[in-house]
Amino acid sequence: MNEAGALVTIHGADRWNPDFTIVDMSRCQDENFAIMSEDTVVVAQLIQLRHYTEGPAYRGTGNRQPTNASGPSPNKVQRINYKGKGANYDRIFTFIDLNTPGQCFNIYSQSARKSEFLLKYGKEMSSVGDLFGIVEPDDIGKGSQNIITLTTAKPLIPLQFRYRIIPNIPLVQPERGRQRYFILKNRIVGIHKVTVVNSSCQGLLCDRQSEPSQTIGCGCLHMGRACSLVLKHHVHFVYEDESGKEVSHIVNHYRSWRTSCLILAPIAPAADMQPFMNQESERAIRAATRIICDIVNGNGHVLSICCLLVTLEKLLVNRMPSSE
Repeated sequence: MNEAGALVTIHGADRWNPDFTIVDMSRCQDENFAIMSEDTVVVAQLIQLRHYTEGPAYRGTGNRQPTNASGPSPNKVQRINYKGKGANYDRIFTFIDLNTPGQCFNIYSQSARKSEFLLKYGKEMSSVGDLFGIVEPDDIGKGSQNIITLTTAKPLIPLQFRYRIIPNIPLVQPERGRQRYFILKNRIVGIHKVTVVNSSCQGLLCDRQSEPSQTIGCGCLHMGRACSLVLKHHVHFVYEDESGKEVSHIVNHYRSWRTSCLILAPIAPAADMQPFMNQESERAIRAATRIICDIVNGNGHVLSICCLLVTLEKLLVNRMPSSE
C-alpha cells in the first residue's frame, strides 16, 4: 500500500493532504525523526481500544468506577469521564502498521479529554477495524510486549476502507513477550455455534469485543443508540505455517458487532432482546450465518474481509499474555 492518492478521508475529517508522505514504523524509529516528521503520516488499522480499567495496575489499587446514587451501576457518561487514582492513562489505542508486516503499535491517551480529541472525527461512527491516518507521529518508544508507542498532537484521520490497500501478511508465531499481526487472504472461514448474548455496551467503537462488566469499562466515547446485543460464536480457518504445513486454528467465543451486522437485519435500539435469545431465533440466525459464509467462501472473498469488517484482536493479531 503505497499510493497516497488512493486515500480518502471520511466522517467529516479534512481532505487528504496531497503533501503527506506515508511512512512506516522503521522510518519513525530513525534517530531525530521527530524533527523531520512534518507532513508525514502512518496509515494504520485500529485493532483494539482498551479502557484504563482493564489494566491490572488499576485493578490492584482497589479502585472502582463511580456509582450512581440510586444504584451500583455507573452510567455511560460517568464511565467515559471518570479516571481512577491508580490509572496513569485513559485509553490505549492499538494499531497495526499496514506498511510494516506484523508490526503493532500503541497510542496512549493520558486523559478522557485527549481521547475525545484523538477521535474528534467519527467517534460516533468509527469502530475497531477501521483505517486511520496518524499525522506527524512523535516521541517513539517501547512499551509492554515490546510494542512501539508513539504520540501525535493531531486528531486521528478516519480513512475510507479499500480492500486493495490491505496487504497479505503470513501468520508467524511471535517470540514470547512480543506481539505481531497477520492477515490471511483467500482462506475458507467457518462460523459455528452462533448465540445471541448481551453486549458490553450500545456503542460501536469497541465493537463489543468484551463481555459485560460492572467494573471494567469499554473504550467507547459515544453512548450510542444501537440495540444491546452481539453475536458470540467460534471461528475456524486453516493456514499454512512457515514449513508449508496446513494448520487448523479456532477462535472460541468470538464477539463482534460488525460481524453481527452482517448476519442480523437492523434492530431498533429499544427492542426487546428476549425474542432473539430463544431456540427458534437461534436456529434462524445459524441458518443465515451458514448462507453468508457460503456466499463469502464461494465467491473467492478472503478471510480478511470477514475479519477486517469485525474485530481484529483475536483473529488478525497473535497476542502473547500482556504484562501490563
